[in-house]
Amino acid sequence: MSALQFAPTALQAGADTNSPNQYRLRGAGVSIDYFSRGGIPIMLVYKDSQRSLAFRGEQANVVPIANFGTCVTVTIETIAAAESTIATLLVPTVVLIPGRPARVKTAVIDVVHSLGVAGAGHRRCGSYRVRTLTGQACLGPLPV
Repeated sequence: MSALQFAPTALQAGADTNSPNQYRLRGAGVSIDYFSRGGIPIMLVYKDSQRSLAFRGEQANVVPIANFGTCVTVTIETIAAAESTIATLLVPTVVLIPGRPARVKTAVIDVVHSLGVAGAGHRRCGSYRVRTLTGQACLGPLPV
């Protein structure tokens, strides 16, 4: 993996300084760093005991949900055509005090899909796992 380069902060670029542009979260065997600009994903870094993955731009599916926050979904693993594992990070809405990071408690939901037959050829979902994450949301330099 190449070294990260950083772009100006939102403050330097004249953007909203009350909204974080990065989340650094840890817990239950996983660490996730999520970077966005104006709600558009720049990068999500997912690390667990088996892998370290970086997803950029459209590799992450972002769905804003009113009065909730944002769901950011990435595919962690695909095994042939038989199984896939996706992770959805629940990104809460955070309003920052200028110049200070905010503590965040949220979750990541892992879903394992398998192609076993469930009725008339429908895809069946194998399992869900919810893991609590804690960390901080802040405004800082973004990777480019």
